[in-house]
Amino acid sequence: MFPSSAKEVADFYKELLDELHIDSAVVFGASNGGFIAQNLTYYYPGKVSMLCLFGPMGLTQLTGGSIAMMALSTMYPFQFLRDAVANRALGTSPICHEKYGEWFNAIMKGTIPSIAQPVPMSSEQKKAMDIPVLLFLGSRDKIVGDAGIAESVARDYHDIQIEILESGHLIEVEHSGKVNEIVSAFLSEH
Repeated sequence: MFPSSAKEVADFYKELLDELHIDSAVVFGASNGGFIAQNLTYYYPGKVSMLCLFGPMGLTQLTGGSIAMMALSTMYPFQFLRDAVANRALGTSPICHEKYGEWFNAIMKGTIPSIAQPVPMSSEQKKAMDIPVLLFLGSRDKIVGDAGIAESVARDYHDIQIEILESGHLIEVEHSGKVNEIVSAFLSEH
């Protein structure tokens, strides 16, 4: 059975870390992986020493347009709908489509968006996480939404560094060199 709540998602990944005998780790999460990483950190704070997030779902509420497009593309399997969803989710950068276009199309063919929806955490939940957090936001990210709003709600984390780059949802793909430099400096600093 698939996890159906944020806590069940965190439980699953905590069990995985336990099976691998990992007491604590730096956790990276992009998109839905950011939702997972935030919840693992909240429910099992000792398991995460630092958190690096890239356009994380669950920071802001998914827009109605994103939800509607995903639902339509799974209910009506027309390629033009999947292409529209891919452009919305991946952005229009050719590198993103080159690297992830086929994968995203395959995911959309086989996904029913109903498992553990990435509901934003409360201000109190974010304040409860007292670890260093590095957050990347894309200025044109249609999944996370307005970078200014996302930056504002992310300020609830005690120790956060926020980087806003000119990109869509896949910041780490569009700006891999710059992202790697910033992540390396962040990890060295902490």
